Amino acid sequence: MLAHQTQEFVTTLNTGRVFERPNSGIAHPGMPAPFGVYRTKDGFLNIAMNPFARLVEALEAPELARFDDAETLFDRRDEVHAAIEAVTQTRTTAAWMERLLSFDLWCGEVLRQEEVPNDPQVKHMNAFTSYQHPVIGEVQTVNVPVTLSETPGKVERHAPMVGEHTVEILAELGFDGERIAALRNSGAVWVHPKADTAAA
Repeated sequence: MLAHQTQEFVTTLNTGRVFERPNSGIAHPGMPAPFGVYRTKDGFLNIAMNPFARLVEALEAPELARFDDAETLFDRRDEVHAAIEAVTQTRTTAAWMERLLSFDLWCGEVLRQEEVPNDPQVKHMNAFTSYQHPVIGEVQTVNVPVTLSETPGKVERHAPMVGEHTVEILAELGFDGERIAALRNSGAVWVHPKADTAAA
């Protein structure tokens, strides 16, 4: 996480300047406008760092050109964000995506969580998977994020339930079945009802 903040730390360590998060909700306190998320007519759109003059042209909003100065884009980024959002709210996210991409601008649709699994790129990456849980059945989850060619990761089982491996662990520690049963009967250890108790 520190490496992701190199820009901010180099600035702060060498100039003493501390970045304050803007009121407009720009997630990165060290970035000027137009970097941020903008409401559209039917959702949200993110706009990354782009040549501001080209963004102004793509938005068909020449009045925004008054902000086209590096210092202004940082110092007045809340005002710039509000001015851009006033424009982005006039069209749908899909319409803006088509328009901005035609200008070769960095942008992206902000999906709702329930929309993410159906995204073509998410499907291509097999970003979600499922496994069988002994109590609740099939559980859908996020897949291993990095796929290695020779040792690909895989979600194969559920997180351990409390007491699921009690017998297995005690057996590995050298406890025989009789002693494990005595510990269970005395209440010293607990075994989950769904656990395999064959060793007990």
